[in-house]
Amino acid sequence: MGSGDGAVGVVLERQELLSGVVYERRDRSILLRLDAPWQVLSSAVLGGGRRHARAVLNLRVSPAYRNMHPERDLREAARALELPGPVVGMMTAVDLAEAQVFAGQVGETAVRAVITAGLRNASRPGDPAAGTPGTINAVFLCAARLRDPAAVELAMLIAEAKAAAMVESGLVTTSGRRASGTSTDAVAILWRQTRGPEIRHAGASTGLGELAGRIMSAAVNAVVSRTGARTVGEQP
Repeated sequence: MGSGDGAVGVVLERQELLSGVVYERRDRSILLRLDAPWQVLSSAVLGGGRRHARAVLNLRVSPAYRNMHPERDLREAARALELPGPVVGMMTAVDLAEAQVFAGQVGETAVRAVITAGLRNASRPGDPAAGTPGTINAVFLCAARLRDPAAVELAMLIAEAKAAAMVESGLVTTSGRRASGTSTDAVAILWRQTRGPEIRHAGASTGLGELAGRIMSAAVNAVVSRTGARTVGEQP
């Protein structure tokens, strides 16, 4: 891949997820355009870590993608799409028509999530990494001001909910053990800098944590139910 091949395309779906947050789905990308910088904590390939962002890019690549320069390819795609920087970027081999968009509300806080999930690369910590593409990318937006510890709690809780749903699904790795995710999962938590209520904690005992856990579980269960996968390699 190079020069953002296939990343521009036509807009297949567009909606305003939250005030100032526009979601676009194209044949080779999912975009979130933010009208102002949002705070971010993520494990994304491009722009990971703790920072702020004006756009989020989930780029679809071929199942045969083996490029050793994913950051470069994501930057090229972001430029082709004319995304405002800074950009947080992820990659997936999943058909983007299967992207799941969730909406919820906890008190005064609106929550949105965009999740793409492919299970062909299903794995668990301690197992050899699977050699095929497949990942679970989860982007959560909170229309509130999260304290950093709350953002970390939310990222941990989402990972725990994903792992629990995977184990309960019965999906197994090539070694025959229960899978708890994929070897290339990524998560991004975004929140407003100045608007909305302040949230100090977002663990499992909070309303926000409960909602995030239910969303992540529902996303994994939907993919398993749709594909009927039980072993690695049965579905994209």
